[in-house]
Amino acid sequence: VNPAFVEYLGYTREELIGKTHQVISDPNTAPSLYRELWATILSGAIWRCTYSNLNRHGDVVYVNNTIVPIPNPDGSIREFISTSVNVTYLIKQEELIREQTTDALTGLPNRVKLMQDLSKAEQPMLGMINIDQFKAINDFYGLGNGDKVLLEIGERLRGMGGDRAQAYRIGGDLFALFSKAGGDSVSFEKLIDQIINRLESEPVDCGEDKINIRATAGICAGSDNPYTHAALALERARIEHRDYLIYTDQMQIKSHYKDNIRWSQKIRSSLADGRIVPYYQP
Repeated sequence: VNPAFVEYLGYTREELIGKTHQVISDPNTAPSLYRELWATILSGAIWRCTYSNLNRHGDVVYVNNTIVPIPNPDGSIREFISTSVNVTYLIKQEELIREQTTDALTGLPNRVKLMQDLSKAEQPMLGMINIDQFKAINDFYGLGNGDKVLLEIGERLRGMGGDRAQAYRIGGDLFALFSKAGGDSVSFEKLIDQIINRLESEPVDCGEDKINIRATAGICAGSDNPYTHAALALERARIEHRDYLIYTDQMQIKSHYKDNIRWSQKIRSSLADGRIVPYYQP
């Protein structure tokens, strides 16, 4: 028991000397970890692992532990030397990063993670998938069943994406499928088409309720601004009542947005200046 061991656990030397590891072990640690530890070192091999202990106050602390068996001349094991590094800060930082980049409901990567991944990709292919009229599902079946629908959609996207594409939940009823490998855009389009067909053909089982959904997607391949362009293609697909559309430079959705913004500003200005006169019909 050295000073560093005492410091990070909060015990005194007297409280630890003569005790087994049980006094500091984390009850949430799988028993299989200790079985693996003893099987490894008793065979004469070196064991390395990062795992958790509990300090004197019951707080979880993480250590990177290496145990080296020291053999006798006849090959039997004389003793073990254990060295540990306190990596609690690093683990906590990793957990914080995961929380910031993971959707709490579905466990999928979120919009923050998607934007990070897109920034590193050279020829990304992105499919943005929206669940149509999801508010009506929440209103009619309840928020609990609405969450079940989102969970099921997340699982289907994760499963169908497989090693070809990573699924994300951007927020609300909006999901994404991203492939950073470039390659065949036709195959990616086919994958999005298959996903939409499955989402719509298989109702979500919520116990007494079997909820049918409809989905719309926008696809962008190899663009300098894939997130925006996939969102624009999705909006056009919703306007045209299409299952999905692929973004092209010929799409004039940006000008449509500009018109909407310009007219919105004009109406706001007119209301503020009193230049709109309402007439009411009894």
